[in-house]
Amino acid sequence: MDMSGHPQPKIDAFHRARSNAIDSFADLECALHAMLIKAGVKIHCQLFGQRIELARTELQRINPTSEPHLVTIKLLEECERLVQVRNELVHSRMKHVMIDGVAHVCFSIAPPCPIGSLKARFLTLAQLKQLTSECERISNAFQRA
Repeated sequence: MDMSGHPQPKIDAFHRARSNAIDSFADLECALHAMLIKAGVKIHCQLFGQRIELARTELQRINPTSEPHLVTIKLLEECERLVQVRNELVHSRMKHVMIDGVAHVCFSIAPPCPIGSLKARFLTLAQLKQLTSECERISNAFQRA
């Protein structure tokens, strides 16, 4: 229970939320892919971050100042913010931890850096669900673009 007496979510709730978040990232990647194809951009086997950069480059080449392109550039910036979180959700082991009586999950990827530079991301269940909603919102916006 948290400090207000509410029960804390169990690990299964976090697993479901993580699965939903990963699915929402997959939908987002598909929406970005479809938008690039619709714009006539040739796509190869790029990673999500590479597709974001490809989309930005192509949009700036086509018509950098049109209102729809400016909106799409803003969406791409939002995607860039999410790339690292996506990588951590997909490629890290999830650990259930309690911080000040509140249930969190911890994700950490061993970076290709010197020893001791490992960083971790801690998320509550509500934050995982918010991440899913954010991906869904951006994905829907790409589909309308």
